[in-house]
Amino acid sequence: MDTREPQTAGDGPAPQPTAADIKRFRANYQGEVDGVELYRLLARAEKDAERSQIFLELAETEKGHLAHWADKLRAAGADPGEPGPSLRVRVLGFLAKRFGPRAVLPMVSAM
Repeated sequence: MDTREPQTAGDGPAPQPTAADIKRFRANYQGEVDGVELYRLLARAEKDAERSQIFLELAETEKGHLAHWADKLRAAGADPGEPGPSLRVRVLGFLAKRFGPRAVLPMVSAM
Protein backbone atom coordinates (compact mmCIF):
# COMPACT_ATOMS: atom_id res chain seq x y z
CA MET A 1 0.00 0.00 0.00
CA ASP A 2 1.47 3.32 -1.06
CA THR A 3 0.91 5.88 1.70
CA ARG A 4 2.80 8.81 0.19
CA GLU A 5 1.25 12.24 0.50
CA PRO A 6 1.12 14.67 -2.45
CA GLN A 7 4.41 16.55 -2.69
CA THR A 8 4.61 20.09 -1.31
CA ALA A 9 6.97 22.82 -2.42
CA GLY A 10 8.45 24.56 0.61
CA ASP A 11 6.08 26.00 3.19
CA GLY A 12 3.30 26.90 0.75
CA PRO A 13 -0.14 25.35 0.68
CA ALA A 14 -0.38 21.69 -0.23
CA PRO A 15 -1.06 21.22 -3.93
CA GLN A 16 -4.28 19.71 -5.15
CA PRO A 17 -4.01 15.93 -5.38
CA THR A 18 -3.37 14.70 -8.90
CA ALA A 19 -5.33 12.00 -10.69
CA ALA A 20 -2.50 9.61 -9.76
CA ASP A 21 -2.84 10.62 -6.09
CA ILE A 22 -6.58 9.99 -6.15
CA LYS A 23 -6.05 6.63 -7.85
CA ARG A 24 -3.56 5.71 -5.10
CA PHE A 25 -5.98 6.92 -2.40
CA ARG A 26 -8.72 4.72 -3.92
CA ALA A 27 -6.42 1.68 -4.00
CA ASN A 28 -5.47 2.25 -0.36
CA TYR A 29 -9.13 2.74 0.55
CA GLN A 30 -10.07 -0.54 -1.14
CA GLY A 31 -7.25 -2.31 0.66
CA GLU A 32 -8.68 -1.15 3.98
CA VAL A 33 -12.22 -2.13 2.97
CA ASP A 34 -10.87 -5.59 2.19
CA GLY A 35 -8.96 -5.72 5.47
CA VAL A 36 -12.01 -4.88 7.57
CA GLU A 37 -14.19 -7.44 5.82
CA LEU A 38 -11.55 -10.17 5.77
CA TYR A 39 -10.95 -9.88 9.51
CA ARG A 40 -14.71 -9.94 10.14
CA LEU A 41 -15.10 -13.07 8.02
CA LEU A 42 -12.17 -14.76 9.75
CA ALA A 43 -13.66 -13.88 13.15
CA ARG A 44 -16.99 -15.44 12.16
CA ALA A 45 -15.29 -18.59 10.88
CA GLU A 46 -13.01 -18.99 13.91
CA LYS A 47 -14.33 -21.40 16.53
CA ASP A 48 -11.85 -20.35 19.23
CA ALA A 49 -13.34 -17.32 21.03
CA GLU A 50 -9.97 -15.73 21.81
CA ARG A 51 -8.74 -15.97 18.22
CA SER A 52 -12.09 -14.68 16.99
CA GLN A 53 -11.76 -11.66 19.28
CA ILE A 54 -8.28 -10.96 17.91
CA PHE A 55 -9.67 -10.89 14.37
CA LEU A 56 -12.45 -8.52 15.50
CA GLU A 57 -9.88 -6.21 17.10
CA LEU A 58 -7.85 -6.21 13.88
CA ALA A 59 -11.02 -5.29 11.97
CA GLU A 60 -11.56 -2.33 14.31
CA THR A 61 -8.01 -1.15 13.67
CA GLU A 62 -8.58 -1.38 9.92
CA LYS A 63 -11.73 0.74 10.30
CA GLY A 64 -9.56 3.63 11.48
CA HIS A 65 -7.36 3.26 8.42
CA LEU A 66 -10.47 3.05 6.23
CA ALA A 67 -11.76 6.34 7.66
CA HIS A 68 -8.39 8.00 6.97
CA TRP A 69 -8.45 7.09 3.27
CA ALA A 70 -12.14 8.00 2.95
CA ASP A 71 -11.29 11.43 4.39
CA LYS A 72 -8.36 11.79 1.98
CA LEU A 73 -10.64 11.01 -0.96
CA ARG A 74 -13.28 13.48 0.19
CA ALA A 75 -10.63 16.18 0.73
CA ALA A 76 -9.49 15.56 -2.84
CA GLY A 77 -13.07 16.03 -4.06
CA ALA A 78 -13.61 12.34 -4.77
CA ASP A 79 -16.50 10.32 -3.38
CA PRO A 80 -15.21 7.12 -1.78
CA GLY A 81 -18.49 5.40 -2.64
CA GLU A 82 -20.06 2.51 -0.80
CA PRO A 83 -17.35 0.22 0.51
CA GLY A 84 -17.55 -3.34 -0.72
CA PRO A 85 -15.06 -6.19 -0.43
CA SER A 86 -13.22 -7.46 -3.48
CA LEU A 87 -13.94 -10.84 -5.02
CA ARG A 88 -10.67 -12.15 -3.58
CA VAL A 89 -11.79 -11.32 -0.03
CA ARG A 90 -15.22 -12.84 -0.57
CA VAL A 91 -13.61 -16.06 -1.85
CA LEU A 92 -11.18 -16.16 1.10
CA GLY A 93 -14.14 -15.67 3.46
CA PHE A 94 -15.98 -18.56 1.85
CA LEU A 95 -12.89 -20.78 2.13
CA ALA A 96 -12.38 -19.78 5.78
CA LYS A 97 -15.98 -20.66 6.56
CA ARG A 98 -15.68 -24.00 4.76
CA PHE A 99 -12.17 -25.08 5.82
CA GLY A 100 -11.39 -22.83 8.79
CA PRO A 101 -9.30 -19.67 9.11
CA ARG A 102 -6.03 -21.57 9.48
CA ALA A 103 -6.48 -22.92 5.96
CA VAL A 104 -6.54 -19.43 4.44
CA LEU A 105 -4.06 -17.58 6.68
CA PRO A 106 -1.10 -18.39 4.40
CA MET A 107 -2.98 -16.77 1.51
CA VAL A 108 -3.93 -13.79 3.69
CA SER A 109 -0.34 -13.18 4.78
CA ALA A 110 0.72 -13.22 1.11
CA MET A 111 -1.68 -10.37 0.26
